[in-house]
Amino acid sequence: MHSETFGSLYSGLSDFDLVLACQQKIEAAFNALYKRHLRYVRGVLNQLAPDLAQNHDDIVQEIFVRVWKSIGNLRNPGAFKTWLNRLIKNLFFDELRKRPKDFVLSIDEPLKGANDDDDGACMQIADIGPRPDEVFERNEIILHVKEALELLPEHSKNVIILREFYGISYEEIAHRTKTQLGTVKSRIARARLKMQSQLEQLNCA
Repeated sequence: MHSETFGSLYSGLSDFDLVLACQQKIEAAFNALYKRHLRYVRGVLNQLAPDLAQNHDDIVQEIFVRVWKSIGNLRNPGAFKTWLNRLIKNLFFDELRKRPKDFVLSIDEPLKGANDDDDGACMQIADIGPRPDEVFERNEIILHVKEALELLPEHSKNVIILREFYGISYEEIAHRTKTQLGTVKSRIARARLKMQSQLEQLNCA
């Protein structure tokens, strides 16, 4: 049977059956799954970061590489779309953490009693100075900020990255993550407090 016939056979299967076939490492089934959901993956990425469209091709390829490698761990084939959506967002935010803009961080420290609408005082992490000791100190601070970031819940980590690393507005974050504006603000406020507390423990704040 020719490969075209195999492709036609699998293209008519449901996602459920394609996932089962992919878990048996049948490449024709994976190709059908890839073609069916490629547009969806691009759509999610475009919604999350329309301004980073030039980087989407690499992320899309990495997403489907991960699908192929880890689809065997999907216990419920009927939940493929949900699983794929989570994989897209996780990989996207992983990429943001790897490539922040110039890696100049600004961690907002809310004033005591400040509400979610108040950006509060701001603790700036200065740019790298020419002296080696300043470079070392800054790198230490960046390391501690990353460590504090990794301690946050995934949903809080994602929104604070968009806010603090990329300066995206609350409204735009709510739109991109399909989250209520009030929820976005409260998550960012809590994340700031947790990170500030963690940095104080490390004598970084």
